[in-house]
Amino acid sequence: MLARHRLRTIPVIALAAVGLTVLATAPAGAAAPGAAAPGDAALGGAAFYTPPAELPATNGDLVRHRPATVAYLGVPATTIMYKSTDANGEAVAVTGTVLQATAPWRGGGDRPLISYAVGTIGQGDQCAPSVLLGQGLEYEAITLPSLLAAGANVVVTDYLGLGTPDRVHSYLNPVEEAHAVLDAATAAQNLGREVPGLDVPADGPVGIYGYSQGGQAAGAAAELHSTYAPQVNLVGSAVGAPPADVVPVAMGSDGTILSGALGYAINSLAANDPQLAAAFDARLNQRGKDFVQAVRTQCLGETILRFGFQQSGQYTVDGQPFTSFLFTEPFASALADLRVGRHTPDAPVYLWSGTNDDVVPIGQVRQLAADWCAQPGTRVQLQEITLPAVFPGVGIGHALPFVLGAPDAQRWLYERFVAAATGSTGPAPSTCAPQG
Repeated sequence: MLARHRLRTIPVIALAAVGLTVLATAPAGAAAPGAAAPGDAALGGAAFYTPPAELPATNGDLVRHRPATVAYLGVPATTIMYKSTDANGEAVAVTGTVLQATAPWRGGGDRPLISYAVGTIGQGDQCAPSVLLGQGLEYEAITLPSLLAAGANVVVTDYLGLGTPDRVHSYLNPVEEAHAVLDAATAAQNLGREVPGLDVPADGPVGIYGYSQGGQAAGAAAELHSTYAPQVNLVGSAVGAPPADVVPVAMGSDGTILSGALGYAINSLAANDPQLAAAFDARLNQRGKDFVQAVRTQCLGETILRFGFQQSGQYTVDGQPFTSFLFTEPFASALADLRVGRHTPDAPVYLWSGTNDDVVPIGQVRQLAADWCAQPGTRVQLQEITLPAVFPGVGIGHALPFVLGAPDAQRWLYERFVAAATGSTGPAPSTCAPQG
């Protein structure tokens, strides 16, 4: 039977509303990458984020690292740059932040590591999580203290193209997001090898956690783990509100608070495929071209203020919305390649979403669960958070489950770590129908 969680307390609603407010008002003019973080004098400020001409050969190998300041979390932190691989098989530098838990780990075995994937924060380099964490402006930081308090280390990837100025952020590209998340875990463990006294076990258990864009990243990492990074000791993935199929997500986002994020997706698709770039260029009018160029360097707050609640038809040559050509080539094939659910996760997955999510429709989340459950041996627990529709289009239906679902998702991940160490919690629960 499908597990459901119902809204019970007004204070939790208030907390989620605060989270939504932070999301919507994140400053547009944040400082350049690295400006607020201390580090090596030779690589101070933004210079830290500029990749070197040559990168290490192995995914997850460290390029450089320096101490970071995230005092409000109360734990030591390190900004890292590590080697990853893009969707075309090319080496790429990615940055991120390692947060070292100071609370004891009481679950048995080695101290675990959580590779954390953030939700949509923008496309400009100044929006990188490692920058915003240093400035106290990363809205998802509200979920980090409970993870750290349980004794788990956390590594937060910046994804490809956020912070590093050599490429466009590959927004909603699940392959590149998955690579960044998995390689971040390896990089954090490599940091534990390099830095004396840093308690990040080299072969310790790893969990993945993400919501929204981070949910897509977490889900993609879960299903690509066995083929891309099997050396990572993955014990489970908590996947919240993932845009597993970007077509219905795009259709539902047009005209909402996140309509401007469609420009992030266009920039991402065009950067990786010259044919798509030409196809978009042919369909966008000058206003549309100005729109996608503008959001390329924006954080989410500015994009919402300038382009939220806009209809995409004003940006096209024929006046039709972006979704009118998503089912035509070359777009249809490219978007089909971005769908999560085509591969088998080799570790348990906890999947959660709100029943009235007004940004990431729950129908495609249910389809993801069905796709995964259809693959032999997969253990998936789908948790639906039953909520009323509250001002559809302003993002409340998406923000509330981020907060309300976090305790159960984090508890599930904690149980996976305990199970890996002791076997005391038994196998992961699953809502998949028995096969055979």
